[in-house]
Amino acid sequence: MTGFTGLLNGIGLTGAANWVNTSMVNEGQINPEYLINFNAGAIIFFQVLVSFLVTRMKAFTTIFWGVIITIVSFSILVFGSTGWIVLAGILVFSFGEMMASPKSKEYTGKIAPPEKVAMYMGYFYWCVALGNLFGGVLSGQLYGALARDMQRPDLMWAIFAALAALTAVAVFIYDRRVIRRLQPAS
Repeated sequence: MTGFTGLLNGIGLTGAANWVNTSMVNEGQINPEYLINFNAGAIIFFQVLVSFLVTRMKAFTTIFWGVIITIVSFSILVFGSTGWIVLAGILVFSFGEMMASPKSKEYTGKIAPPEKVAMYMGYFYWCVALGNLFGGVLSGQLYGALARDMQRPDLMWAIFAALAALTAVAVFIYDRRVIRRLQPAS
């Protein structure tokens, strides 16, 4: 890392070189909170492009493939022994998130009867709140037990991949068995 900061200093970017040095926990180890910011950065830079690419896709199809991409990202993180692999997993996750998140609101609005759209959206955000609550607890417990105590973060990511796969299957079955039966034939 000394060569990189030396290069930055050499071309007059002393402030950037100082930031690189202070952002590291140890020599060559970047703070995790800086690494996770690549998720937000990817969303800022690519959301418009992703939205344009999926605009003609059905909401369910986009959500389903977004979850599949999320499974791929967790599978990459299973092998996250270096920062570059973790960064790749974060960026792939960002694309899955960019596909699934906006379309989930559209899907909820489409499956709701016209007089109950507000109620369905309320239930949607109730599920989001529960996901945030239990997701934080689950991820914290798994991180503590598997990644920190057992030194096996790969098991944690494998469990997340399995949960995402279970979600994809459940959403698929729900769409096929419940929603398609309720919708009138065109």
